[in-house]
Amino acid sequence: MLHRQLTGLGVKNLVVQAVRLDERRTGVNNDRRDARELAQRLDRYVAGNDSALATVRVPTPQEEQRRIQSRQREQLRHEVHRVAAQGRSLLLSQGHRQKGQWWQGRSWAGLLPGLPAWLVERLEVFRRMLAMLEEELQAATAALGSAGPALRLDAPDAGRGSGPMVAL
Repeated sequence: MLHRQLTGLGVKNLVVQAVRLDERRTGVNNDRRDARELAQRLDRYVAGNDSALATVRVPTPQEEQRRIQSRQREQLRHEVHRVAAQGRSLLLSQGHRQKGQWWQGRSWAGLLPGLPAWLVERLEVFRRMLAMLEEELQAATAALGSAGPALRLDAPDAGRGSGPMVAL
Protein backbone atom coordinates (compact mmCIF):
# COMPACT_ATOMS: atom_id res chain seq x y z
CA MET A 1 0.00 0.00 0.00
CA LEU A 2 2.72 2.47 1.00
CA HIS A 3 4.78 1.49 -2.05
CA ARG A 4 1.85 2.29 -4.36
CA GLN A 5 1.21 5.61 -2.63
CA LEU A 6 4.86 6.61 -2.93
CA THR A 7 5.18 5.59 -6.57
CA GLY A 8 1.89 7.40 -7.26
CA LEU A 9 3.55 10.57 -5.97
CA GLY A 10 6.49 10.01 -8.33
CA VAL A 11 8.90 8.67 -5.71
CA LYS A 12 11.30 5.98 -6.90
CA ASN A 13 10.81 3.35 -4.23
CA LEU A 14 12.59 0.05 -3.66
CA VAL A 15 11.12 -2.76 -1.63
CA VAL A 16 13.88 -4.99 -0.33
CA GLN A 17 14.04 -8.42 1.19
CA ALA A 18 14.49 -8.51 4.95
CA VAL A 19 18.07 -9.19 5.93
CA ARG A 20 20.10 -9.47 9.11
CA LEU A 21 22.05 -6.22 9.35
CA ASP A 22 24.30 -7.39 12.18
CA GLU A 23 26.53 -9.55 9.97
CA ARG A 24 29.24 -9.84 12.64
CA ARG A 25 26.58 -11.13 15.03
CA THR A 26 27.79 -8.90 17.83
CA GLY A 27 24.29 -8.85 19.28
CA VAL A 28 24.36 -5.08 19.41
CA ASN A 29 21.62 -3.62 17.26
CA ASN A 30 20.13 -0.19 17.32
CA ASP A 31 18.30 2.07 14.92
CA ARG A 32 21.37 4.20 14.27
CA ARG A 33 23.52 1.25 13.21
CA ASP A 34 20.70 -0.26 11.15
CA ALA A 35 20.04 3.07 9.42
CA ARG A 36 23.75 3.48 8.63
CA GLU A 37 24.01 -0.04 7.24
CA LEU A 38 20.88 0.37 5.10
CA ALA A 39 22.14 3.73 3.79
CA GLN A 40 25.50 2.19 2.88
CA ARG A 41 23.84 -0.72 1.10
CA LEU A 42 21.53 1.65 -0.77
CA ASP A 43 24.52 3.74 -1.80
CA ARG A 44 26.30 0.66 -3.17
CA TYR A 45 23.10 -0.45 -4.94
CA VAL A 46 22.62 2.96 -6.58
CA ALA A 47 26.30 2.92 -7.59
CA GLY A 48 25.65 -0.25 -9.60
CA ASN A 49 26.21 -3.09 -7.14
CA ASP A 50 22.96 -5.05 -7.71
CA SER A 51 23.85 -7.55 -4.99
CA ALA A 52 23.97 -4.88 -2.25
CA LEU A 53 20.19 -5.10 -1.84
CA ALA A 54 17.80 -7.90 -2.77
CA THR A 55 14.86 -6.08 -4.28
CA VAL A 56 11.41 -7.60 -4.23
CA ARG A 57 8.74 -7.28 -6.90
CA VAL A 58 5.58 -5.78 -5.44
CA PRO A 59 2.47 -7.71 -6.52
CA THR A 60 -0.32 -5.97 -8.37
CA PRO A 61 -3.63 -5.36 -6.56
CA GLN A 62 -5.14 -8.23 -8.57
CA GLU A 63 -2.35 -10.57 -7.50
CA GLU A 64 -2.81 -9.52 -3.88
CA GLN A 65 -6.54 -10.19 -4.14
CA ARG A 66 -5.84 -13.62 -5.59
CA ARG A 67 -3.36 -14.37 -2.81
CA ILE A 68 -5.85 -13.29 -0.18
CA GLN A 69 -8.43 -15.64 -1.68
CA SER A 70 -5.88 -18.44 -1.74
CA ARG A 71 -4.80 -17.80 1.84
CA GLN A 72 -8.39 -17.75 3.04
CA ARG A 73 -8.96 -21.07 1.32
CA GLU A 74 -5.93 -22.50 3.11
CA GLN A 75 -7.20 -21.14 6.43
CA LEU A 76 -10.54 -22.84 5.85
CA ARG A 77 -8.77 -26.08 5.00
CA HIS A 78 -6.74 -25.90 8.20
CA GLU A 79 -9.87 -25.12 10.18
CA VAL A 80 -11.61 -28.22 8.79
CA HIS A 81 -8.64 -30.32 9.94
CA ARG A 82 -8.60 -28.63 13.35
CA VAL A 83 -12.32 -29.13 14.06
CA ALA A 84 -12.21 -32.70 12.73
CA ALA A 85 -9.31 -33.41 15.09
CA GLN A 86 -11.32 -32.01 18.01
CA GLY A 87 -14.16 -34.38 17.21
CA ARG A 88 -11.74 -37.26 16.79
CA SER A 89 -10.18 -36.38 20.15
CA LEU A 90 -13.57 -36.36 21.84
CA LEU A 91 -14.35 -39.74 20.34
CA LEU A 92 -11.00 -41.13 21.43
CA SER A 93 -11.48 -39.84 24.98
CA GLN A 94 -14.57 -42.05 25.12
CA GLY A 95 -12.86 -45.10 23.66
CA HIS A 96 -13.87 -44.72 19.99
CA ARG A 97 -10.88 -44.55 17.66
CA GLN A 98 -11.74 -43.04 14.27
CA LYS A 99 -9.72 -42.12 11.21
CA GLY A 100 -10.55 -39.92 8.27
CA GLN A 101 -13.80 -38.05 7.87
CA TRP A 102 -15.73 -39.47 10.81
CA TRP A 103 -18.52 -36.90 10.45
CA GLN A 104 -19.61 -37.80 6.93
CA GLY A 105 -22.12 -40.23 5.48
CA ARG A 106 -21.43 -43.89 6.08
CA SER A 107 -18.70 -43.25 8.66
CA TRP A 108 -21.13 -41.28 10.82
CA ALA A 109 -23.96 -43.74 10.22
CA GLY A 110 -21.74 -46.64 11.27
CA LEU A 111 -20.48 -44.79 14.32
CA LEU A 112 -23.85 -43.53 15.55
CA PRO A 113 -25.35 -46.78 16.96
CA GLY A 114 -22.43 -47.33 19.36
CA LEU A 115 -22.41 -43.82 20.84
CA PRO A 116 -24.26 -42.56 23.91
CA ALA A 117 -26.79 -39.77 23.30
CA TRP A 118 -24.79 -37.13 25.19
CA LEU A 119 -21.72 -37.82 22.99
CA VAL A 120 -23.78 -37.64 19.81
CA GLU A 121 -25.11 -34.27 20.98
CA ARG A 122 -21.55 -32.96 21.49
CA LEU A 123 -20.34 -34.37 18.17
CA GLU A 124 -23.27 -32.79 16.33
CA VAL A 125 -21.79 -29.39 17.23
CA PHE A 126 -18.59 -30.36 15.40
CA ARG A 127 -20.55 -31.85 12.50
CA ARG A 128 -22.46 -28.59 11.97
CA MET A 129 -19.24 -26.62 12.07
CA LEU A 130 -17.57 -29.02 9.65
CA ALA A 131 -20.50 -28.90 7.24
CA MET A 132 -20.36 -25.09 7.17
CA LEU A 133 -16.57 -25.03 6.82
CA GLU A 134 -16.57 -27.59 4.01
CA GLU A 135 -19.25 -25.61 2.18
CA GLU A 136 -17.14 -22.45 2.44
CA LEU A 137 -14.04 -24.37 1.41
CA GLN A 138 -15.77 -25.71 -1.71
CA ALA A 139 -16.98 -22.20 -2.58
CA ALA A 140 -13.49 -20.77 -2.10
CA THR A 141 -11.96 -23.51 -4.25
CA ALA A 142 -14.54 -22.92 -6.98
CA ALA A 143 -13.96 -19.15 -6.87
CA LEU A 144 -10.23 -19.64 -7.31
CA GLY A 145 -10.73 -22.08 -10.14
CA SER A 146 -13.11 -19.77 -12.00
CA ALA A 147 -11.09 -16.58 -11.55
CA GLY A 148 -9.89 -16.92 -15.10
CA PRO A 149 -6.59 -16.18 -16.80
CA ALA A 150 -6.65 -12.51 -15.81
CA LEU A 151 -5.74 -13.43 -12.24
CA ARG A 152 -3.52 -16.43 -12.98
CA LEU A 153 -0.35 -16.34 -10.91
CA ASP A 154 1.46 -19.16 -12.65
CA ALA A 155 2.84 -16.96 -15.41
CA PRO A 156 6.66 -17.08 -15.73
CA ASP A 157 6.99 -13.45 -14.59
CA ALA A 158 4.58 -13.76 -11.65
CA GLY A 159 7.41 -14.10 -9.16
CA ARG A 160 8.38 -16.53 -6.45
CA GLY A 161 5.64 -17.80 -4.17
CA SER A 162 2.87 -17.19 -6.66
CA GLY A 163 2.70 -20.40 -8.69
CA PRO A 164 -0.23 -22.73 -9.23
CA MET A 165 0.33 -24.61 -5.96
CA VAL A 166 0.03 -21.36 -3.99
CA ALA A 167 -2.98 -20.21 -5.98
CA LEU A 168 -4.94 -23.44 -5.63
